[in-house]
Amino acid sequence: MATSSSKNQSQITGLDETPTATAVAVVAADVPEIKGANHDDALSGKFEMVTVHSSESDGGNDAVFVSLNGYAYQIPRDKPFKVPTEVVEVLRNAKTTIYKNVPNGGQVEDTRQRFAFSSQPA
Repeated sequence: MATSSSKNQSQITGLDETPTATAVAVVAADVPEIKGANHDDALSGKFEMVTVHSSESDGGNDAVFVSLNGYAYQIPRDKPFKVPTEVVEVLRNAKTTIYKNVPNGGQVEDTRQRFAFSSQPA
């Protein structure tokens, strides 16, 4: 039987232990910019770095399509991208409504963000 000369480098941690994570700063210069087809020059000129996060719903890993004044933007998920501030405003205003049944035959309306995302000025 052959033996391995390298040792197992596994570590066991408990649920009460706080893992040490290294913070990674995203530099605006490293972030690709997404421009709409036939880029709209009538925008404010301000940009934000946006990350649209994946979800477990159907299509939750697909790129997010945003249309602004007839210009299309496809924003891939889980990576930061530099987009015009107005595109981020479209994401902020995108809401979905879910109706939940409650006892006694009623329904409760629940309005939520359509996409989970994070943004910061670029």
